[in-house]
Amino acid sequence: MPAQYDFATLGPDDFELLVRDLLNARENANGTGIEFQSFKGGRDGGIDLLYSTPANDHEIVVQIKHYLKSGIPALIRVCGTATKKKKSEADKVRILNPGKYILATSVELSTANKTKLKAIFDPYIKALDDVIGNEDLNKWLGDFPDVEKNHYKLWLASTTVLERIIRTVREGRSEYEAGRIKDNIALYVRNRSLRDAFQILQKEKVLIISGEPGCGKSTLADMIAFHLIGQGYEFNFIYQDPSDIEAKLRNDISKQLFYFDDFLGAISESREKAAGAESTLVPIIKRIKSLQNKKLILTTRKHILNEFSNRSEKIKRIQLQHGEYLLELNNLEKPLRLKMLINHCSVHALPEEYTEIITRKDLAEYIVDHSSFTPRFIDIFTDSNYLKKVAPEAYEEFIKANLENPYEVWGYAFSEQIGEEERFLLLTLFTFGSKVLMSALETAYIYRLEWEVANHGYTKKDGAFLRALKNLENGFITISEKNGRKLVAFKSPAIEDFLKAYFVENQDVLLSGIESSHFIEQYQVRFMTQFEDDLQFIPTDYSFRRLTGQSDKPIVGFYGENQNNLMKIYILTRYFQQFPLAEQFIIDLVKKADFEYMGKLPAILIQETLMAIDPNSDLGQTIKENIKPIHWGLLARADDKYSLEKHIGLITRYNFRCYELYDPELEGEDKKEIEAQILDIVNSHIISETDWLWEFAEDQGEVWDNKEEMEAWVEHLEEEFGLELEPEDWYYDNKDWPNIVLDNHIKRLTRDDKS
Repeated sequence: MPAQYDFATLGPDDFELLVRDLLNARENANGTGIEFQSFKGGRDGGIDLLYSTPANDHEIVVQIKHYLKSGIPALIRVCGTATKKKKSEADKVRILNPGKYILATSVELSTANKTKLKAIFDPYIKALDDVIGNEDLNKWLGDFPDVEKNHYKLWLASTTVLERIIRTVREGRSEYEAGRIKDNIALYVRNRSLRDAFQILQKEKVLIISGEPGCGKSTLADMIAFHLIGQGYEFNFIYQDPSDIEAKLRNDISKQLFYFDDFLGAISESREKAAGAESTLVPIIKRIKSLQNKKLILTTRKHILNEFSNRSEKIKRIQLQHGEYLLELNNLEKPLRLKMLINHCSVHALPEEYTEIITRKDLAEYIVDHSSFTPRFIDIFTDSNYLKKVAPEAYEEFIKANLENPYEVWGYAFSEQIGEEERFLLLTLFTFGSKVLMSALETAYIYRLEWEVANHGYTKKDGAFLRALKNLENGFITISEKNGRKLVAFKSPAIEDFLKAYFVENQDVLLSGIESSHFIEQYQVRFMTQFEDDLQFIPTDYSFRRLTGQSDKPIVGFYGENQNNLMKIYILTRYFQQFPLAEQFIIDLVKKADFEYMGKLPAILIQETLMAIDPNSDLGQTIKENIKPIHWGLLARADDKYSLEKHIGLITRYNFRCYELYDPELEGEDKKEIEAQILDIVNSHIISETDWLWEFAEDQGEVWDNKEEMEAWVEHLEEEFGLELEPEDWYYDNKDWPNIVLDNHIKRLTRDDKS
């Protein structure tokens, strides 16, 4: 049985092309010699498709109305009823005076509906068969399967493909991901970037999509992903940790797609990740390229990729020398922008009074020519959720004001379209990062409301959390599931950008966000690491009392007491050392903290904290007394050269050598454990370095310099840990480096010539 489509994934242009191809397939099958032509987008004067003859330029005129969401009443109204500003479709037909008129729509039509529409266009519609509805189009798709195959946006959203997605996305977000991407399919306007992306993936197996916020990176990646899923690829959506790719990647010929959206994260997060990114990314790319039927799609904001490139020579070379992986999305051409605008109006079923305004020639051109134009803005301007309090007469001003000041889009929605309950929820969600477990968010939100009651006279109402969730869902937030637990996340990175600016500009709001936090993780995620250059943590006496347990509302740790204590060491050391008794509290925390069980806490935070302490202070002496568990706890988290060197630097600062910290009675076992761990790091780094040289070295001297540096580093580790390290294979000695560097040099020259 052929698929039954509602055509919701097709924009107006896509739907028009589908109808054209089906009509032409039908005429070809009947041997009539009729072939309908379509025209460039714009005002059509009542003509979407046309068949002309020498005797009559308008022998057969076809008008196509994609009125799925508007429905029969709107279709009949626009066909038969004129307004002061706009002719009816029937008026346009009478002016054209065609030999025959055909009307096609995505709406399901009864015989009565067809009869009424035929009467409106009398005498130009000759028969009921010339009023084509949903059921007719689906029948023809069954008759002409090649047409279905050629219209990828149609079959990508078929039940078969969506079920395949649900089967292959195993993290509990199957239905959410399927639904989200299905919606994006309809909004996507096909352009050369899709072709370019497929060419890169076909040749390189790896694709990095870069661009400014809101330019359509994720939408393009969605389209590519669904294409590949339709070809039988297993869909692996990577959430946060690139090591998940290594864990899931199979060394066989099975089809696997890995999709890592915004893989470099926020710039703030990249401060922690930057050092390890180069050692993680290159081996993953190398392994993907070495296996059959494996694909990797990465997206990143352009300024974050540039930030990484400025810190890492290797990332810079991936971006600049290995540009064949990179597809940078630039400004869309004007005709494509106009198509995108019309698409969004149709898909969002923007009310007619708003559609007439935003598609008016002068305003439409103002929008698509504006420097702030992005697909994300068009999504906002045409989504009824954002227009609830924007009257039609204020719509044009609303659009222009928000294009001039992009933050105003969310500022208006934040201040005018939602209430205090919803604002408090968004501000609380921001303190956790991009997403959080719903249970944790609810606890923190209730605490925020109680804080508002105590400090600002707020009146708390029953059911506030669920009510705020419901009111914010789809407009500001999304709710999904992972491993059976519900997650709440911001719908768009633009909302996070707005809230960051909101906190920066309103210091009282920033202070409220800090002091009303219930979990210590709320302090750490946003106010201390992610946006520390802009969102300055404000140390107050109230926060100090909460952190040190002197308040009736102490700060707690979501991940348990030990991680709570470790985070307190970090916060108190960094921000509260000037407070009386702060040092003694930190000393007490160091004594009772278990450094071997840090949980989800980034080890680098503890390393940087302990590095900042004066070794000769009372606190420094306490660190020395507890250096052995600190050493073992932090060393266990070292997994690359950077983290290992940071660890050695810390131990050295407190006047120890790593080999001095073995337990004498367990020296043999200790050494075996340490040796295995360090050898893993060494072998991994050697492989990474030689893989890197294989890809990029253009001078044989660079290879031997790298080898000497590696040998010196291994000697340094042997001395520091009292070991004799024997790497599995140096890899430097068994490759044809003269030819490798020559090939790399030729490749770069070829790329430079092309650019």
